[in-house]
Amino acid sequence: MSRKKMVRKRAGRKSQWPERLLNDMIDIITGDEYLKKKLIFTNNRNQKNSEIYESILDKMKACANERNEAVEFSCMQIRNKFKKVVSECKRAAMLMKSASGIQRFQEERGYGKWFNQLFALVKTRDSCQPDQAICPLLLTTPHLVLALLLEQLLIHKSSLCQYKQRGGKPKKKANLMNGEL
Repeated sequence: MSRKKMVRKRAGRKSQWPERLLNDMIDIITGDEYLKKKLIFTNNRNQKNSEIYESILDKMKACANERNEAVEFSCMQIRNKFKKVVSECKRAAMLMKSASGIQRFQEERGYGKWFNQLFALVKTRDSCQPDQAICPLLLTTPHLVLALLLEQLLIHKSSLCQYKQRGGKPKKKANLMNGEL
């Protein structure tokens, strides 16, 4: 045995999700506005949505009972699977820019009906559209203050030049509080 650090795999097996159950889960989530908002468009941490995933599990069990099937997944497995499929859709939105590229991505991985439903929603999220994002440097306080001060300085300098050109007579009273000169 070598002295290299042994990498341990997690105990257990990777669960296999039947396509029907995955389609049911995505249908339930995309069919309800509240679930779409809470699970796709809002980022929550520390399992704040556990009640929502439990209700999804109950609805999935009801759909599976109509087909005389059993759902053997836990609430945590549903949560993890949903996060995984959302991340796959996000990766496709970030990498592929054409419809044929997205279709090829879907076919290569063998994704079914659920991918089209979820991808249409995930690609509209802000995190999937970095070209529309505001530059993060401008959102930080010191940079924003510096930019505003420079802008005010340039405005003041141009108004001072105009004042000197008029022979020292003010045009109108300046309101510095509102940024007007």
